[in-house]
Amino acid sequence: PRIHVVVTASMFAATPSALKTPTRCPTSCRRARGARVVAKEAASTLAPQPSHSRVQEVFSIAARKPPPPPPPPPKMSLSLTPVQAFGAGFVASAAIIKAHVKAKSGSVLRRNKPTLRYFDARGAAEVIRTIFAVAEVDYVDRRYTFSMDGGKPQVEEQHAIDKDEGMFDANLKRLPILEVKGERLGQSPAIARYIAEDLGMMGKGSIEKAKIDAYCEHIKDMSTAYGKVRGNPFAPLTPEIEAAKATWYNDTMKTWMAKLEIVTGEGGYAVGKNISLADVVLYVTLTQSFDDGEKAQAAYADCAKINAIVDRIGNNAGVKRWLATRPDNRF
Repeated sequence: PRIHVVVTASMFAATPSALKTPTRCPTSCRRARGARVVAKEAASTLAPQPSHSRVQEVFSIAARKPPPPPPPPPKMSLSLTPVQAFGAGFVASAAIIKAHVKAKSGSVLRRNKPTLRYFDARGAAEVIRTIFAVAEVDYVDRRYTFSMDGGKPQVEEQHAIDKDEGMFDANLKRLPILEVKGERLGQSPAIARYIAEDLGMMGKGSIEKAKIDAYCEHIKDMSTAYGKVRGNPFAPLTPEIEAAKATWYNDTMKTWMAKLEIVTGEGGYAVGKNISLADVVLYVTLTQSFDDGEKAQAAYADCAKINAIVDRIGNNAGVKRWLATRPDNRF
């Protein structure tokens, strides 16, 4: 705690009479005067500083200007022609999209290279292969070769070995078989649906998924009807079969296609606004499943929506590469 002693000037002022009559101050007076002087010096030491000096100090600090910010880093300039700039932007965008799909996709098939086992033929596996082509997914295409000696397919020996080892058990000792992450799947429609689901080709929501399934079933019904007309694909043609095929292409198939056109979506998609399993099944069936491709194409020539789907899938970059590089075989 501070002790404040108030010392007034009257304590030290001499009276006029004292000035005129200088008399000697007694000892007690001198002692009192000395005590007053000591008290004054102590008071000057203990007294707080005037407040205005602190205010001036605060104002002086506030008035100081902050240091100027550092200069910005020099800007790099690159001179490109419009064509070069467009090309660079396109390449960068494509790389970003591709990296995003591979790194962020939840697809099991993109992260784990699958193996597809089937014969060296299109048959029941071509829809599966085309889905892989559309989505540009790498996979092992294991084909069992065969020959047509004696009018009956003669399959390579490895087929029997793998069958005995249980590799085909998931499909009741038949092909195709899809292997992924140590699991085996059978039945080509189930395999196709699994792959399409994994790669985002089964629509958005349960309703679109059901519509895609229904569309594929419509095409399956049409293919089954044609199979009854064609008969055994390995058997020689007969006049009866040729006549039945002519009726199919000129009449029956046109009726099927007109009905299918009604339930086909707009914009080059069977269902929704993206490529789906339905588009791939339609494309493969119409372009690769009939003995006479030209007559089959004529049967759906008037179906604008169906033609738009066939053109879209046929012009897909992955499908083009697949058609240009796949093995050339009869079936």
